[in-house]
Amino acid sequence: MIDVVVPSYRRPEPLAACLAGLRAQWMPASRVVVVLRAGDDTSELVVRRSGVAGASVVTVSGAGQVAALRAGVAASSAPLVAFTDDDAVPRPDWVQRIAAHFDDPAVGGVGGRDVVATDFSPPDGCLVVGRVGKWGKVHGNHHRGAGPARDVDILKGANMAFRRAALAVPRGLIGSGAEPHNDAAMSLHARSLGWRVVYDPQVVVDHFPAARVEGSMRGQTGAADVRTGAYNLTSALLSTGTVTWWRRLMFGVFVGDRGTPGIARTAGALASRADRREMLHRLGPSICGQVAAARNYHRGDRLAFD
Repeated sequence: MIDVVVPSYRRPEPLAACLAGLRAQWMPASRVVVVLRAGDDTSELVVRRSGVAGASVVTVSGAGQVAALRAGVAASSAPLVAFTDDDAVPRPDWVQRIAAHFDDPAVGGVGGRDVVATDFSPPDGCLVVGRVGKWGKVHGNHHRGAGPARDVDILKGANMAFRRAALAVPRGLIGSGAEPHNDAAMSLHARSLGWRVVYDPQVVVDHFPAARVEGSMRGQTGAADVRTGAYNLTSALLSTGTVTWWRRLMFGVFVGDRGTPGIARTAGALASRADRREMLHRLGPSICGQVAAARNYHRGDRLAFD
């Protein structure tokens, strides 16, 4: 048995498409829990009219995706819980393929590829997907993975599932709206408990990124958003023991990646004249967020999972 949790906030049209995908599953979910903000009557009507067997609505009063995830998990009861976004449409074999991986009792988490409608890059079997290096470098690439199923460290929130014994939602992330990297925290927590986390490129959702109504706007590069992402990612890595604090801090401050650039990456962008403004704009907030996360970690202010 597998339940599906779909957090949604005032995006009724994408939600209708998502529910149509869940209604078309070859192996139906035992229950579909749609988590809405109180007062979102239009989206609630979409759920009632969706025709999805076992669909129910849970409402939350507060902002934030983490609160919605927690409410959805609390309302579910199956031993397996899958998650997708309201702007993603699972393919008909999605639930069936996820469930098959959990036949292995060592598997605690399963996820797959999200085919992004606005990205025309072909899948690439040579890409490193969902892994964290020993210095804390995070490789995403979930949308472009190809080849056989393999163990990873991190799954993507639009397409992931967990065994209930491996499932915990983090407390202590900052930000509003999407609260970035909550999916990384959940995946790394499962890994820290000794569970296998598996990425299968054949487990597919079609992702149609929709505008966010409030907080942590998609694609936004404001200083607060960069700092929030850097803080949450660093907190997830440190709180789950994935990497030592000094390795992640050295890598993040002196090297970094595109989302949380460090000094070397920013200098490289300046030298090549590529993304100069964006990198310079991100550098300060990126370093501030990572240093704040490391400082709080040492003070004992770490993510909690329940």
